[in-house]
Amino acid sequence: MGVKTQPQQLKKEKPAKSKSTTGGSPKVASLPSASAFVIKPLPSFKVLKPEDRAAMMEGLAGFKSQIPAVMHDIVAFRRDVAGLSPEEKLGYKDQLDQANGLVADYLNRPGVAGVTAKVAYADALVRTCPEVRGAVVETANELFRIRFVEETSSQRRNAVVVYDRAFTADENLAKISGVAEVMAALAGLVDRTRAAGRKFFEESREALQKEEGGNPLSVDEILSGKDGRRILPIPDQKETVRGEARFYKGGLLLVEITDGEVSVIGAAGGVHRLLDRLAGLSLSVDLLGNEEFKPAERIEDSSEFSSLKLAHRLLRLGLTEGKKEEEKAEGREIFKAEVEAECEALKAKASLTRAEAHIGQLPGTFLQNWGPRFDQRTGRRDKRGEPLVNVVWYPLSLVERNSEGLIRVVEAPERLRGFFAPHMNFAEPGDQYSELGKLGVLLRRDKVRAEAGATPEEQASAAEAKAKADKAKAKAKAKADAEAANKLASELAAGSGEDLTGVNIPPIPSAKESGEERKGLKKTPKPRKR
Repeated sequence: MGVKTQPQQLKKEKPAKSKSTTGGSPKVASLPSASAFVIKPLPSFKVLKPEDRAAMMEGLAGFKSQIPAVMHDIVAFRRDVAGLSPEEKLGYKDQLDQANGLVADYLNRPGVAGVTAKVAYADALVRTCPEVRGAVVETANELFRIRFVEETSSQRRNAVVVYDRAFTADENLAKISGVAEVMAALAGLVDRTRAAGRKFFEESREALQKEEGGNPLSVDEILSGKDGRRILPIPDQKETVRGEARFYKGGLLLVEITDGEVSVIGAAGGVHRLLDRLAGLSLSVDLLGNEEFKPAERIEDSSEFSSLKLAHRLLRLGLTEGKKEEEKAEGREIFKAEVEAECEALKAKASLTRAEAHIGQLPGTFLQNWGPRFDQRTGRRDKRGEPLVNVVWYPLSLVERNSEGLIRVVEAPERLRGFFAPHMNFAEPGDQYSELGKLGVLLRRDKVRAEAGATPEEQASAAEAKAKADKAKAKAKAKADAEAANKLASELAAGSGEDLTGVNIPPIPSAKESGEERKGLKKTPKPRKR
């Protein structure tokens, strides 16, 4: 029989106080509730029997072998329907809904089945994607929606840059079998699409240039109403419509002016998709001078009004960009004339021809002339993942090689002083100018040109001059060595009283020739005092 506790004793007892670890006032320790001592029912934790595991693995193997083909057929069907006209698509609505439902069912399956289906679906999306920018962007967006990829920085290692966005595999899938292969296929798809787009654009540009003719109109001539043709560049455009950001790819428009009326007769690039709306329309040249589209007569047809307004906006953009191109072209011609004058001034100060400088390697001054553009890598990349470079236009200088074979930049145009500043002192060139940094890159190109452009007579003359220079150099060295030996003999004779002039005393080797460097000499340690 248990002992009964008196109520008065419970009231007199004070609750235990715990010391605060945070420096505040002490807190009263709470007594545990009854629920803390309740034992929950143990779930059924067990590993499947060997025969059940074997059956599961057999089912997984079958699923893995069949799901890629299933996903490929579904995605291929969806892409085929996407290429139909709006009217034709209506007849496949039920089938599309069924196909999309199947994809959702597979992707939502638990565990390894859902992951396997996601990899198969991603692979099908990439493998069946047409090499067209819009389709590639749509595919990347779908991969992002199903969380197969995650958006990242274009600077990140292994990032796949899809035009204006960069992706890597989702961190939860990165080590799953097949994911790396899909990401590699996506990167290859983007590269092929870009290359195909550039090729198609260049072919379209060439076709427009043939139609333009050899004497295109200037912007001022267009605005004056002169008859003729001109290709106008249309820049990319970004705008926000009802809070939604929209991007429109630019391109080229070929316009024709006849009797003061402007019409669009060709297009290339992103604006080509608008050619159907613009073809057959004509605008008065006078309207292009106004910022707003205000036709003299009311246009009743709203579709025609919308198309004319679009043409007005695009043509004004094209005229603005065309004027900029004309100003840039004029500036390039002026700059090119200045470069030619710089080149001639440096060339007049050169004492060696290109063959004598690079084939004969004779001492003297010679012209270094790379050409129009030199791209100097920065080690950084842009948002598309492309290497960033500093462009140096027409790098040229006057270079000197001394009698010892050392090289420096003697003179450079004012605009290039900073570029050549590290090379204004003599330096060892190394084999094929390999020790001269960016100057070496410039000189190697000149050397290749010298070897390719020199006539046999020039090569022979340069080689003969080099042989003479080497012989003279060796003779001068021998003379200097003899003089040094005679000087040493005179000093020794002065000390001994014996005439040693003419005696063959070998010259004292330099520190470099003897293999001993002054800094490397070891001092004899002094004996320690006991």
